[in-house]
Amino acid sequence: MNNFEDVNKFLEGFVPGAISDPGVYTLDKMKKLMPLLGLPQERLKVIHVAGTSGKTSTAYYLASILSKTGAKVGLSVSPHIYEVNERVQINNIPLDEKEYCQLFNRFISIDGVIGLKPSYFELLVAFAYWLFNELGCDYVVMEVGLGGLIDGTNVIQNPNKIAVITDIGLDHTRILGHTIQEIARQKAGIIFPSNHVFALEQSELINNVFKSKVEVVGAQLHTYSETEQTDKTRFIPKLPSYQQRNWLLASKVVNFIAKRDNLTVLDQNELFDSQRTVVPGRMQTFTINDQKLIFDGGHNPQKLKAMVTSVKKLYPEDKVSVLVSFGVAKSESVVENLGIIKELTDHIIVTEFSIVEDYHHKSMKSKELEAISNDLGFIVRGIPDPAGAFDMLLQEKADILLVTGSFYLISSIFSKRKVT
Repeated sequence: MNNFEDVNKFLEGFVPGAISDPGVYTLDKMKKLMPLLGLPQERLKVIHVAGTSGKTSTAYYLASILSKTGAKVGLSVSPHIYEVNERVQINNIPLDEKEYCQLFNRFISIDGVIGLKPSYFELLVAFAYWLFNELGCDYVVMEVGLGGLIDGTNVIQNPNKIAVITDIGLDHTRILGHTIQEIARQKAGIIFPSNHVFALEQSELINNVFKSKVEVVGAQLHTYSETEQTDKTRFIPKLPSYQQRNWLLASKVVNFIAKRDNLTVLDQNELFDSQRTVVPGRMQTFTINDQKLIFDGGHNPQKLKAMVTSVKKLYPEDKVSVLVSFGVAKSESVVENLGIIKELTDHIIVTEFSIVEDYHHKSMKSKELEAISNDLGFIVRGIPDPAGAFDMLLQEKADILLVTGSFYLISSIFSKRKVT
């Protein structure tokens, strides 16, 4: 394979069945795959990040702050927005195409790897662990894909691993459970004996799940009050409130690591600068012809509420137009999701997407979404082609142009349009 196009075509051969099928989601393959690679995950200092909302942003902030200490930091996130190399970053910079392909070719040539027939996600997780070990990373920030307990990343027995758990909400309920406690238990599945565990305080139901898990396995829990921390922390202008929360959690983790490993202590300016870290598809903002173009992949009520609250706070007087699409798996919450968006605007454009990343992700049909939006009182236009829908959004006269509803919608747009 010589380029990303070759890699993406190759990966399509490892796409499993629908993600809504709980039967396709186990750790069986990963437990067989990692020994073939020499168990690289056990030789790395891993910060393992789980949660319903905020885990990608927290992972980016963790890698950014850690790298400012002079450490070489590997970062693996999913899904990717622009290109597959986002899943293997060094100090927040994705590997370039040539190096990525060279290493990927070496990886898939290891005896037994392809013969196990891992899934798309499993293959890339294993590649990330192997690659970060090969490149001699001092630390690795590994984002959970889905849940935690049976997620493909959850193959680290090293007691020095640090577990980080961000905000918990109801999402992927078919696989993770239908109550907040069930989902919290899945996220807490990344906690192993002697691990230090970091979380911001949440509801008593969620906190109790974390406390119970650390007591059972013999781990140590560190929780923080967001209010106490934000009152004495300086933030860059326009940093959304939910990103302030994610950054605070990341900074607490790095502070612990710095003391444990005798790292360089960062000054306030270095910490302040780390808040400028760009997190793809999370309130990612561009300016086009005096308009703000915002990409935010909010796809469940928790994420959308955080996004809407931030937009209203940052741009209280601005007129907003929205381009939206939701995955088929979000059909049950689509009315609630649209109701949250209606707090921003009555004007929306609805579209579709179909994209392969980990699984084959498909959206609701634009006609169906258009009908629901009409019933909710929106002024709505529907166009199935996401590139055409995006062009339509760019013609709107609003102050804020917002693309939301799915990271896969954003990926579909970026795959066809270069936004700078």
